[in-house]
Amino acid sequence: MTSPFWPDHSPHFLRCRQAVRPFRHQKIVIGYSGGADSLALVAAARAEGIDAHAVCIDHGLQTGSTTQAHTAIGLAENLGVPATVIPVVVAPGNVEAQARQARYEALYAYATKHDRRLWVAHTANDQLETLVLTLLRGHLAPMAQEGQITRPFLHVQRRDTEGACRELGLAYWEDPMNQDQQYLRVKIRSHVIPLLQDLAGQDVIATAAQAGQLLADEQQALAALVVPTTDIAQLQAMPKALRTLSIRQQLLAYNATINATILQAIEQQISNWHGQGEVNAGTVGVRRKGAKLLFRPL
Repeated sequence: MTSPFWPDHSPHFLRCRQAVRPFRHQKIVIGYSGGADSLALVAAARAEGIDAHAVCIDHGLQTGSTTQAHTAIGLAENLGVPATVIPVVVAPGNVEAQARQARYEALYAYATKHDRRLWVAHTANDQLETLVLTLLRGHLAPMAQEGQITRPFLHVQRRDTEGACRELGLAYWEDPMNQDQQYLRVKIRSHVIPLLQDLAGQDVIATAAQAGQLLADEQQALAALVVPTTDIAQLQAMPKALRTLSIRQQLLAYNATINATILQAIEQQISNWHGQGEVNAGTVGVRRKGAKLLFRPL
């Protein structure tokens, strides 16, 4: 779809439009904050004629969050994309993890209700941050197209989403939590990635996007060989790599915390059982009972 709104020369926005084209047959809900990434995704979807609805989750964690959410949907609606604000309650505990869980639950519910696929605006920058973060947690895991989620921007850099907003004259929101150094992801973004860029002398963000895609493709191929099971004998008969994938797939179904310590503790319940207690994986407890591995929602 063309519009007089789109400037004739907009190389950053063009990259965003090209990124969504392989997915333009989908009817979608866009997880939307009004930040540069999700605003550029909304604009690109609109420019490509995609049937889109933007959903802004109000976590209520910051003063003025409701006002900001309604400002954000105003920007989407000005682009011709219908938009909705959904307030959520964030449970106590790890703020980042609990906010993420509340956000995705609300987005999944909305997308399912309206028979749409969920798009989120993770970029190549987010891919690199995730690879470093999961490496530090002992289980290297890339972002990917998975389940109900499409991530069209995994090969688009943040400089392009911000550049696209500037080209379109859109004032995007900058979340103060993205500068809060108490969060490990922010420290990685602020300190580790610039250092990697300097040491490597090359665009490590683009390289990470390629590596993340290769790793995701490999994991998808392996996952096709796995039938998730809770049967101990079947798990014991699997090669360890496939057993770990089976466990990981089941943890992902609960949006659980996954790290090397948790995976190893569950592995011990399968291969070195001596009456261990339940393993706490954030949203689910995992324990062995007889010949079965039990997953109990927490």
